[in-house]
Amino acid sequence: MITALMIIGFSASALAEDGFQAPLGLKWGESKETLTKDYGAAPAGKNDTRLKLFSISNPPIKVSGFDEFYGVIDDKHGLVKVIVVENIRGDAYGSTGLEDYNKIKGLLTNKYGKPDSKYEYIGKELYKDNDEFYQCLAYQGCGAYSAFFKPAGGGDIALEIKGQRRGEGFITVSYESVLFGNVVNERENDTKKQAEQGL
Repeated sequence: MITALMIIGFSASALAEDGFQAPLGLKWGESKETLTKDYGAAPAGKNDTRLKLFSISNPPIKVSGFDEFYGVIDDKHGLVKVIVVENIRGDAYGSTGLEDYNKIKGLLTNKYGKPDSKYEYIGKELYKDNDEFYQCLAYQGCGAYSAFFKPAGGGDIALEIKGQRRGEGFITVSYESVLFGNVVNERENDTKKQAEQGL
């Protein structure tokens, strides 16, 4: 259930030159051709900008519990972002989702350090009953479960539970490389130049 908004990213901060290793045994900067040939990558949705979303059917390392794997490929820099998704069904009270979220947060904390920030609350607006966990997460301002990590050397990692409907949602872990920060900066510069020329 990846949307175009997930390609955009969650940080445009200045990043260091190094960064952390890509997840799933992938490598930052890998080309579309390599990902297609070696890992069964295929376009996932509309790809009319320089950042293109690909579904990766056979990553080098599959992580148990996750059933969707995506890569965001830049025309110039190659693989710049990876998203892994765990779909959740039949969990009206959110117990499975919260348990998995906390387990994943613990693994990420052990590997990358404590979250830089986190937002973990439920039932602030509209959906307040115990069996409305995912409806609340789907409604803006009602609830959120997300943690953001800043690995040493640059880049960003976001862990989130997203709601769809009663008993259904998904957990995503999004990994943005240092290269992703470069793409964001280049796009901002291009937009600024275009505005300067056009106005």
